Amino acid sequence: MTSSMPKPKRPAPVFLKWPDALLLLSAYACSFGLFQALMTSISSALSDSYKYLNQSTIGLCFLPVGLSICLSGVYMGRVVDREFRRAGGTRGAKISVEFDLEKVRSLVRLRMRRTPAEKLDRRG
Repeated sequence: MTSSMPKPKRPAPVFLKWPDALLLLSAYACSFGLFQALMTSISSALSDSYKYLNQSTIGLCFLPVGLSICLSGVYMGRVVDREFRRAGGTRGAKISVEFDLEKVRSLVRLRMRRTPAEKLDRRG
C-alpha cells in the first residue's frame, strides 16, 4: 500500500550556505584527501622497493599516524585548557560575555601553526 503523501525534501545543511565555512571545509578536505592518497600509496611503494618486507611489516607504518592522532587530541585539549586558564577563565565556570574566547582559540592556532615552521627553519 503506497502513501499519497510526498516525501519531504531534505534541506541542505546550514554550513553549506556560509561561504567561509565552505571554503574552510574544502581546504581541509583537499589536504585530507592528499594525505590519504599518500598513505595508501606507501604500502605499494614500499613493497616494490623493498622485496623483503611483507604486508605485516608494511602495515606497521600506519601505526604512528593513528597514535599521533590519539595523542594530539589529548595534548591539544590540555594546551587549550592551559591557555583558557591563563586568559582568566576557570574550569567549570560559565563564560562571561566580556571574555574573548575567540582570542584564546586564535592564539592557540597561531602558536600551533608557527611551531612546525620554526622547526623547519632551524633544521633547514
